[in-house]
Amino acid sequence: MKIKSIYKILIFSIVLLISLSAVAAEESMDNTTSNDDVLTSDSHDDVLTLNSNDDILTSSEKTWYVGKNTTVGGSGTQEDPFNNIELALNHSSSNDTIYINPGVYDGPHNTNLKIDIDNLTIKAKPNSVLLNANINNTRVFEVTGNDVSISGLNFSNVYMEYGGVIKWDGNGGSLTDSTIKNSKSRVGSIRWEGNNAIINNITILNSTSENGILVISGTSSNITNSTIRDTKGYYGAVMFGGKFNIIDNCTFINNTAWMNGGGVYDWGANNTVSNSLFIANNGTRGGAILTYENQPNRMNIINNTFINNIGGQAGAIVVRRAGANIDNCTFINNSAGSAGAVLILSEANITNSIFENNSASTVGGAVYITGDGSTIDNSIFINNTANNDGGAIYWSGENGTVTNTIFINNTVNNGTGEAIGYINNVTLNNVTLVNNNIEQVIVNESTPTFEYVFKLTEGYSNVKLTDNYTAFCTEKTKWSSSPRTPLIPHNDLSILKNHITGESVAEYLKILIYKYLKDPDRIRNLQQKIWIFTDDNYIDSTDSIIKEVISDYNSGFRIPNQGFSEIINDTTVLRIDFKSYNITKQIQNMIGFKSSIENITYNMSVVKNTLTPAVILGNQTTFEIKVTNTGSYYLTNVSVIEDGYDGLIYNSFSDPSGKWIFSRNSDGKPMWTYNGTLYVGISYSFNVTFNTTKTGNFTNFVVVTSNETDNKTTNNTTKVYKPDMTVEKLSLNRTVYVGNQTVFTIV
Repeated sequence: MKIKSIYKILIFSIVLLISLSAVAAEESMDNTTSNDDVLTSDSHDDVLTLNSNDDILTSSEKTWYVGKNTTVGGSGTQEDPFNNIELALNHSSSNDTIYINPGVYDGPHNTNLKIDIDNLTIKAKPNSVLLNANINNTRVFEVTGNDVSISGLNFSNVYMEYGGVIKWDGNGGSLTDSTIKNSKSRVGSIRWEGNNAIINNITILNSTSENGILVISGTSSNITNSTIRDTKGYYGAVMFGGKFNIIDNCTFINNTAWMNGGGVYDWGANNTVSNSLFIANNGTRGGAILTYENQPNRMNIINNTFINNIGGQAGAIVVRRAGANIDNCTFINNSAGSAGAVLILSEANITNSIFENNSASTVGGAVYITGDGSTIDNSIFINNTANNDGGAIYWSGENGTVTNTIFINNTVNNGTGEAIGYINNVTLNNVTLVNNNIEQVIVNESTPTFEYVFKLTEGYSNVKLTDNYTAFCTEKTKWSSSPRTPLIPHNDLSILKNHITGESVAEYLKILIYKYLKDPDRIRNLQQKIWIFTDDNYIDSTDSIIKEVISDYNSGFRIPNQGFSEIINDTTVLRIDFKSYNITKQIQNMIGFKSSIENITYNMSVVKNTLTPAVILGNQTTFEIKVTNTGSYYLTNVSVIEDGYDGLIYNSFSDPSGKWIFSRNSDGKPMWTYNGTLYVGISYSFNVTFNTTKTGNFTNFVVVTSNETDNKTTNNTTKVYKPDMTVEKLSLNRTVYVGNQTVFTIV
């Protein structure tokens, strides 16, 4: 079996560190005019000249020069260049060349320029020319001519709704050896609607666009040898709307999509991403790539590497609607709420790939497959983790196949299927398991379920959430989620820890927030004080509020996660509930709270369900009893009494919570007392089992009491029956001869 060596990953990591250093170095754009947009310019390069290495011009072609340090319009010659680009365009014809000499070009004659000339070439020495728009609603070029070539230009501070830097409608154009920085738009810093584009060796930095930074709507375009980093928008840094387009040998670093595909969003047809590197990209659906092609189209994702990408769904790739071929790819340390690396909602073939150290907060540590007919072949899954089911793969689709694949040390924290957790059958052939197993996931009422929660606003402090909680982040050094990033809510606060010691600080945080809600003017900066508990040495803190919280905790003061209530005056109470939120280990965990002032009420409800509504005489019947505090303040000494159970004899009870204590009251009847305070909105239940002694319909009554409420009564009925039947044997042959057969009917 052809398997890529694990050692190849180590070699790749060393090469990656060297590459990242080079990428960081190339961010500096050289030295002439400002601290932000620096240009290289040696004295002997200030004027571009034609020499034997330049293109040979025919007699019908013209060369125009645009220069700097000119105070008049100029004639466009090398000795007397035009002093702006617009003059050069006005004088140019098809097949002409415009050389732009080093310098910074801005203003109305160097922006909002229309190029409607075919076969025009615009050149500059790389990193020597800056086109600086610096005005809202101003793009640099709108290209309608065919076969236009632009190279060697730097673009900065461009703000335009559509095609912020370049709106390119012509066919056969090329943009090479150029840089785009600090651009903003609604649809694309570059919006390319022409076909057969060549985009080579460009760098896009620190740019924002709602719908893709580089938007390709045409067909058969090639993006090669380019770097896109530190961009933001609702959709991917590159957005494909056309078909048969290719991304090859490109690097995507730290791009964020608040919706789909942090690096690439593909809603075209039969597009390809190959030989590329995706590092630390972030997308709500697909940290690096989301493909949304229609059937029968397929996206090809070949020989790429995905490292440290983050998604709400799928840290690296989401495949929706159409299929995808994922071949010879490496996925390392990607993470998501579900599907740590790859989510397949339709169908895909994964071949010759490595998945290592990917993680999911719910299911599918590396891969989550919901569509039918997907295959995985000749791949390795190592040390992937899911909190629930499917440490490496969670498979709920049908007709899946895994062949020639190795699973090593994949884990689940609270579920089944370390290697594969499946709901429907998966065909396995030549699969190797090392410290792993494959298990079927049984979906039932106990299967963990949740609804994602989203921020209503940007930020990490005092943020409103869609579940009506207010949240603060608990890890100041990690990334903050965007409003489009889903968060997983938990009633359990165990994820809230101090990042120096690893100890839980949830109890301290609840006391701190309680004090803040009681007197917000005294605790001016709640976020900073939360960080003292989660990110600093809080034990040695000299902050008076921190010391007060620790003192309260040491004295035994505790606040429940849900249902806390405190009387404020004779008529009202302060009510507080807490939750924690997370999505991936790279994004900040949060603590949330919901508070209200309510009138004091004491109330509770009791429900009794028959778990065995019909049983055979002599067998046992079981009831579930659930008590809920439905008031606005605590209940104490809550007790449940079996008041009437004719035809039934008490046998036993079961209590997974360990909160109920069994005894008998003064009348000798079974009684269970809740060991503790029943907080507001909280329910606790237990099961009671009886032996049956006679047939009939028997109603079982319980009475619930507390110190604060009137008694509550409920009941339920069990049918006890005795099986009964008659047997009659009928002969169908009254008379037979010896040796013949006879037949009977039994009714």
